[in-house]
Amino acid sequence: MKKPVLYIPFIALLLGGCQKKDLKLDFDQKVCRKLKINTPSYTWISDPSCGGSDSAVLKIRVKHPQQKDCIEKIFPEPTFYDTAQNKISGVSYQTVLTKGEPDVSIYDDSLTFIFRAQFPSVADGDRLNNIYMKIHTENKLADKSKTTQLRINGKCSVVESSVYDIYDTVQVSSNIVQVTFWDNEDEDGDIISVNLNGLWVLENYELKNAKETYTFYVNSGMNDFVVFAENQGSSGPNTCAITINNGSKIELSQDLKTGSAIKIQF
Repeated sequence: MKKPVLYIPFIALLLGGCQKKDLKLDFDQKVCRKLKINTPSYTWISDPSCGGSDSAVLKIRVKHPQQKDCIEKIFPEPTFYDTAQNKISGVSYQTVLTKGEPDVSIYDDSLTFIFRAQFPSVADGDRLNNIYMKIHTENKLADKSKTTQLRINGKCSVVESSVYDIYDTVQVSSNIVQVTFWDNEDEDGDIISVNLNGLWVLENYELKNAKETYTFYVNSGMNDFVVFAENQGSSGPNTCAITINNGSKIELSQDLKTGSAIKIQF
């Protein structure tokens, strides 16, 4: 009589493999359910705000702290505004981008995607002043990340006095002005742009705790030096400290819609 063949080691091995896969799947799901994104930034590829085009193309970068395999989809939610901050309607764009598309690249600590928008006409493209964009991501289980926000200024955008608050007035004795910038709180990826008398003189500048100085030229009389938040860093809000000609420290805090201005009198 033949003895029965025992398959217990094989079955145990099989079950053990399944348990490991189940544990890995459970672990991945737990990690991927904690989706976070922050510190968005942008680069213009095609900007219609200076006229002659009915389309906008941007490269947008967002940082993330989790495993890159967690991110499955990206959802941009833009609102387009003219100089008077009226919404521009009828703009078409891709509402969902999926991992694996040519316009999407996902890295260990960040992702980039190409955002394309089509305006109803060249005239509507010319009306573009700025874009407020909300962005969130989803994993394979459709769990959403927190939403991060980004302000995008057109190269020919106009800054009206109604969209910024005056923080201080500084007198200078020369038309050459040195302004030192730094993040006086946590270094968390805050990005600013600076508008001086209607011109963008510093764009997409990421603040660090280390100080950095730039030179600007002002006009005779009163000058409006306006700092705009392009994003909010990982801990929010967007904070910035400046000195003008090594004077007293001025602490600024701005959101995406309202800038912080210094009146510089020469």
